[in-house]
Amino acid sequence: SLVPIITFGQTEQYLHFDGVDDKVVLEDASQYIANSEGWTMMGWFRDDQLAYGQGMLSFRGGDSESYLIQLNDGSIECRYINDDGFFEFVAPNFTTVPEEWQHFAWVFDGSKVTLFLDGEEVGATAASGSFGASDVDLTIGDSPIECCDFYYRGGIDEVMVWSKSLSGS
Repeated sequence: SLVPIITFGQTEQYLHFDGVDDKVVLEDASQYIANSEGWTMMGWFRDDQLAYGQGMLSFRGGDSESYLIQLNDGSIECRYINDDGFFEFVAPNFTTVPEEWQHFAWVFDGSKVTLFLDGEEVGATAASGSFGASDVDLTIGDSPIECCDFYYRGGIDEVMVWSKSLSGS
């Protein structure tokens, strides 16, 4: 006979970042996207409060960089830097909604970088080149540069990096 099985995913299981000094660092993680034809960085974010300079997810340092950082009024600065140039998309104010889980994906497909929010395209910018550095750390909850850190305040869950470009679906 058939027996129905009901399963439930974990709930309320995520990392919470205090905005002061919390971060997760995966050393040399850019090796997995280096020189690929495309890549995707994504995760679920639940912001505690709108504030300037909250680093969500980043590959920073070296000749290649890519990151998402929250600016004032909930806009998101998305950058991709490589030997071909500096490519940026800044999402509109209030893209981030405080205390609400949102899925952000930053995608490079070989000709453009695109920001997706909950599977819908927010915007895109023409881009080229490849992520050439294989020794850049992936940092979750911070976007560090030589002078300082930009710590995130809120929850982050299910961060993924792919060595290919994914679509909104």
